[in-house]
Amino acid sequence: MDTLHRGTWLVCFGMLILAAPGLALAAKKTEDARGLQPVLLTVPGEARPVALYGESHALVIGASDYHNGWPKLPGVHDDIDAVGRALEKQGFAVSKVLNPAGDKLDKSIRRFIGQHGQKPDSRLLIYFTGHGYTMKPDAERQLGYLVPVDAPLADRDPGGFIEAALSMESLEGYAKQIRAKHALFVFDSCFSGSFFKMRAAPELIALKTMQPVRQFITSGGADQQVPDVSVFRRQFIAALNGEGDLNNDGYITGSELGSFLEDKVTNYSRRTQIPQYGKIRDPALDKGDFVFALAKPEARPEPVREEAAAPRAGGMRLDDLKQQQAVRDGWTAWQTRMRADHGQVAAMNAAPELKAAAWARFLATYPEANPYSDEAETLREQARQVLAEAKSQTTWLADGGERAPAAKKKAPAAAVNAGQIIKDCDVCPEMVVLPAGRFAMGSNDHSDEKPVHSVDVGAFALARTEVTQGQWRAVMGNNPSNFSRCGDDCPVEKVSWDDAQDYVRKLSARTGQHYRLPSEAEWEYAARAGTTTKYWWGDQASHEYMNYGKDECCGGLASGRDQWVNTAPVGQFPANVFGLHDMNGNVWEWVADCSHGSYSGAPSDGGAWQGGDCSRRVFRGGSWYGSADDARAADRYWIGPTNRFDYLGFRPTRTLP
Repeated sequence: MDTLHRGTWLVCFGMLILAAPGLALAAKKTEDARGLQPVLLTVPGEARPVALYGESHALVIGASDYHNGWPKLPGVHDDIDAVGRALEKQGFAVSKVLNPAGDKLDKSIRRFIGQHGQKPDSRLLIYFTGHGYTMKPDAERQLGYLVPVDAPLADRDPGGFIEAALSMESLEGYAKQIRAKHALFVFDSCFSGSFFKMRAAPELIALKTMQPVRQFITSGGADQQVPDVSVFRRQFIAALNGEGDLNNDGYITGSELGSFLEDKVTNYSRRTQIPQYGKIRDPALDKGDFVFALAKPEARPEPVREEAAAPRAGGMRLDDLKQQQAVRDGWTAWQTRMRADHGQVAAMNAAPELKAAAWARFLATYPEANPYSDEAETLREQARQVLAEAKSQTTWLADGGERAPAAKKKAPAAAVNAGQIIKDCDVCPEMVVLPAGRFAMGSNDHSDEKPVHSVDVGAFALARTEVTQGQWRAVMGNNPSNFSRCGDDCPVEKVSWDDAQDYVRKLSARTGQHYRLPSEAEWEYAARAGTTTKYWWGDQASHEYMNYGKDECCGGLASGRDQWVNTAPVGQFPANVFGLHDMNGNVWEWVADCSHGSYSGAPSDGGAWQGGDCSRRVFRGGSWYGSADDARAADRYWIGPTNRFDYLGFRPTRTLP
């Protein structure tokens, strides 16, 4: 029978150089950012200390809000906060991921390794807390898995579980891709694996700490139940705070940590949990030991007692500060008016020459620089760019991106005007006609966004906003949304890729037009709107421009203009220069493409990429639940086409005649 419980595996990877008895480790204090402070090894008799680590980075992942039959784990929230603080105290730069789905779990680990695991003098720590699962396909094998929040129960849907879960074999492969000197994997989830060998007691440290090592510690045996309130986590933190230094030499080795946890957890759990520890089954990688350096207490001088002087006469004036606040309030009101007028012009449906006149009037109305915000200059620059194009090129042709002045070249019958609004029926979404053009797709931020490549996109129409709950109900006759109380103007969510396909088919049948999901290239072209920055307004994320969650994933957050913790009614944030709202944030949006791990071999014609793994479909744009990084124009994810989440919706496109 397969076993289900929560527990902890702690696995250490890398070659480790430690001091022999009599040497001291110390963390150098610098003015560098957290995680970039080198850890030095001070050797008696040597003039200079030796750098043990150059950088220290940690990724803390917590899975709590399970929704496919697995029990929820509310204690995980406390776990990741407490572990994060303990690791920051140890000098790590800590990133957090909360409640990842299967693709997010896998991708967050790969990204972390890609970003921070390629420097040989770094140390990495990855901590996962949530459900673990042991699958036993036969009497000889045990396969361990980390369980993301969207995984189905393994006994009900084995194929779906394997697709969503992350296997220990995959993690072993990722660990081998790390070039950093040391990497430590901590799994507060109980499961079994076959590529580790157990030891009953730690070996002596001495010169063996000079050798490479892959170590692990579990919070209990494969058949022991582990409670949601983690005894192991508390003792793990206590060890890092100094209790694990069993020989009082100023550092904690992996062997000391295993011995400490075996003693304390066994005792506090009344022998219901008996931690085990050992090293990987590889004679070249089982000779060393991992290390944490403990901070040395600073000597504090005795305070000098001084007699207090008599206070001067009291009283203060606040007139100058009140006057400064009044000035700031005035600029805030001015910026609000400017933002509203910008959105009004962007959404204006008019002939090109009238649209140009509107942008010119906008620039004349708002010439001032706001001393308290860069938003004014960003809006003006967008207006100047659109105005310049409107003056020189009044007609956009749907012929692969070529643009010609109307006076020099007559448009064919298929010509369309950029910015034209199409509404084919009373319940149809408003569609904005986008011009044909060429753009650079992708970025160098992450491996799945490379290589940056040129794409030619034909003219097409895209919905001004995400499909709303009211629009969905009018066509489909139901409302699947989790946030139905948000209202008909809020985006429909909890729709799968298959559901979105049903919607566009019904819309096509109703109107006689060809509605479909946009290709990934069309979506990114629309989101960039002629820009090359991370977001259409610049490189800095802002709650003034989009509805997104916490910067250190995940969960809703209301801040500034973004007053919504969950989904927001569509159109509450400024439109980009194409007149499209909420391309960044609010809900993720399904696109037509199958998943691909990079853009190698991607088409350059703007069409949907149907090769690769079509058991997973791509979605773009970020959401109210995710971080700002997820909402970049270049960011991309994929998942099975039947999945439904309350942060996932879509917007359709319409093929032009």
